[in-house]
Formats: sequence, structure tokens, C-alpha cells
Amino acid sequence: CFCAIFPIEISFVFMVNFLKSFFLDGKIPFFSLLQRAILLSAFTPLVGIFFFPEDFRPLGEICWGLLIALLAVRPLSDIFRDFKIFRSLLPLRKEVGILCGSLGIAHSIGFFFNEKIPLPSGFFLADMWDFKTLFFWGMIAFLIALILTLTSNIFSIQILKRNWKRLHRLVYPFFLVVAVHIVFVNIGRGYDLLSSEILEIMIPVTFIFVLWIVSASGFKISLFQKSLKN
Repeated sequence: CFCAIFPIEISFVFMVNFLKSFFLDGKIPFFSLLQRAILLSAFTPLVGIFFFPEDFRPLGEICWGLLIALLAVRPLSDIFRDFKIFRSLLPLRKEVGILCGSLGIAHSIGFFFNEKIPLPSGFFLADMWDFKTLFFWGMIAFLIALILTLTSNIFSIQILKRNWKRLHRLVYPFFLVVAVHIVFVNIGRGYDLLSSEILEIMIPVTFIFVLWIVSASGFKISLFQKSLKN
């Protein structure tokens, strides 16, 4: 019995130590390798969408999920100071932002290819710029994603200097524009504003909004650290 239980105990202790090191100490294994992997993966959707344009919808969904994580990590690091994992994830925002932007761009290109809409003339169709349609909000999101992605490099930082940070604050309106676009997509599918599909979009928007208010107020949570000391 001891021989059977001993490996389980070792595995449990290892897992506990790993989780403590990961969440509380913020130690991410192979961090530099992870940065490069995320950056390299950003090229995949931009190339793959030309071969599989019908997959543009999943790319948009992944972009939305990454965008939520991207905007949540900063306030979470300010609020939950004891969980140093959030602070350790902050340097990944650049790579994740590039991946998020490439997914958004690939999503837009895939839509045009899948719907057999010619490029670039399709961008100038009247329906694309009617703010009461999902196409308008999608086009605005595409343009913002294109600007943010193309300027996410050292050369742009050197050229724009202080204006670089101001420019990249467009990520906040980008988040809201994408949310409105998704709401219009679901309305086009026949869902009303009180449906679960629409509420699923409003929940993360509200979550991010509350996080930033709490973070700006200087509120911090350290109850977990206190319980460890006790």
C-alpha cells in the first residue's frame, strides 16, 4: 500500500509546489520561449486564412477571448498583488496583442474571401459603412487592429516615441467596437438583446469595466496571503 500511495504523495506535493511557484511567485517556465512561440504563432492565421477562409469565425472568437485577457491582466495585477502571476504576465501583452491583432485581421480577410467579396474594392461598398450593420463595426475593428498590429514593433516605438502609447490606447475602443460587432452578429442571427448570446458579450465587457474602476480606486486584495501567514 505504501509503495502505491508514495508516488501519489510525491505527485501531489510537486503539483502544490508548482502551483504556488506559478501563481504566488509568478515563475513561468520557459518564459522567453513562450514569448517567441506566441509571436511566431501570430503569422499562422494570416497565412492559413488564404487556404481556409471558411474558418474566419473561430479566428474572431479566439481574438475576442485574447482581447479580454489582454485588458484584464493589468487591473488584476494591481488588485491581486499577492498573485504575482498577473505581474509576470504583463511582459507578454505585446506578443499577445500582436497575435490578437493578426487574428482580427485574418478574420476580416476570411470574411471577404468566404463571401466572395472582391478586395480591396469590397471595403468601399455602401453596406460596409452603415453604422446600423455589423459590417460597419467589423470594418472599424479591422482598421484599428491593422494600425495596432503594424505599429507593434521597436521601429514604430522609436518613431512615435510618446505618441506610441497614446496610439495604442486604441485597444480600449477596439474592445468596445468588437463587442458591438459581436452583438450585431448575434442580432443578425435572430437573437434579441436579452438572449443569453447577447448577455455572454455584455458580461466580459462589464467585468473589464468593473476591474478598471476597482484598479483605479487603488483597492487591493491580499486576504489569501494573510491566510497563508496564519
